[in-house]
Amino acid sequence: SEQYIIKYDYGLQHIPFYQEFFNQLDSGKIGWSWNQLFGINFYGSKGYYMIGDPFAYLSYFIRSFIPSIIDNIFFVTLLKLIIGGYTFSYFIGQITNKKWIRLLFGCIYITTGWCTTFIEQPNFISFYVFIPLLLAGFEKVINKRKGYLLITFSATILLCINYYLTWMLCVYILFYWILKT
Repeated sequence: SEQYIIKYDYGLQHIPFYQEFFNQLDSGKIGWSWNQLFGINFYGSKGYYMIGDPFAYLSYFIRSFIPSIIDNIFFVTLLKLIIGGYTFSYFIGQITNKKWIRLLFGCIYITTGWCTTFIEQPNFISFYVFIPLLLAGFEKVINKRKGYLLITFSATILLCINYYLTWMLCVYILFYWILKT
């Protein structure tokens, strides 16, 4: 058995959900599952987050290269952190053109409390990756540049990944919009 420092939520919660998600994709039936009780309670509903998560599908496609589910999830989580740093750097680029500031804040973003708190919960890290794209879209709109497509894309992905967190993000966006305009 493989041992990781971050093993509890992976082993008890996410590996079974990923296994069931992969089984559903293999069978061609995505939705209700009697095996993991997707949707029957809050715990079971967390399995639905994978259905809307593009990184869960990436995990499925790279499992032929990384067959161990825990290694696969770990690799994709690291990839999410790298992409999250890049997307935050892109957002900061809407505010300043200084590359060192973009790099610095991109690195800070991937080491924030959100990451360290939810590192064992891959679906929350997926949500974290797309937040900066939504903010970058709003920055573009506020600065009279086109950003509506970026807002639409990122908001749709965020809603598919985790609709609970998206509602809380909307409250933040409202205050952000008021303060910026």
